Amino acid sequence: MSGNLSDDLRQAYVVAKNEFVKYVRGKKIILVGLLLLLVWGLITALPVLFNESMTAKDHFAGYVSFIYLLVVIIVAMFASGAISSEYEERTALVVFTRPIKKWPIFIGKLFSALILGIAAMALYYLMSIVAIFAYTQELPPNILLSLAFAILYVFAATGVAMMFSSLVKKSGTSAILTFFFLFLITNILYSMLAVYNVEPWYIIDYVYTHISNAVLYGTNVVPPVSQELLEGMTIMQPGYDPLKATGVAVAWGVVTLVVSYLLMKRREI
Repeated sequence: MSGNLSDDLRQAYVVAKNEFVKYVRGKKIILVGLLLLLVWGLITALPVLFNESMTAKDHFAGYVSFIYLLVVIIVAMFASGAISSEYEERTALVVFTRPIKKWPIFIGKLFSALILGIAAMALYYLMSIVAIFAYTQELPPNILLSLAFAILYVFAATGVAMMFSSLVKKSGTSAILTFFFLFLITNILYSMLAVYNVEPWYIIDYVYTHISNAVLYGTNVVPPVSQELLEGMTIMQPGYDPLKATGVAVAWGVVTLVVSYLLMKRREI
């Protein structure tokens, strides 16, 4: 039993290593790197060009305001093609017909996509910290907590991307579905529920809001409040709850990954 498990884990490691090498040698990682540098460069340069006096918190708010879009693009590039690429490139005929269990293949592909997403976030935060400290000679509080929520959002979004990757046969289609689901569908649901005075804590976007709010509130819990925008019109301002947000991120990631694996397992070549 232990021998079979060790063989499966070894196979998962080989798959992860091969996937990682494929991504590193491909053009996608170059595009992601250029995108991170472009976003970071613009946010860093604009306050200097306009000679704006900003605190560390204000400066950091500029960087985290684009993490949502960066994560969506990163998972759409890497995780959304993890499974579908095997069918699109016909390599599934070789991989899935060998006497190898599917779960090590799935775990290996998941691990490589997660590592790349987490590494991209860590690099972006590191560059942001260096720029903020150089500009203000101080750092915003709870920046590591903010990074933790960014990593949790990467995990949840990766699960969504791999679910679509297991559902369709084209990587391009999977990437489009991932992008529009995370960038448009959940955003609409999150905003509309708030308009109807419902706290949308169970939507994946709830996790994203904690990335920036972590700097303001740390580990404190802030209850939701109903705010009046216009006369007779109120909107629910979602609260801040680190434990709840962590649970939501884990639930989204685990559920979508389980669905993804079941779809891959039942899928015909």
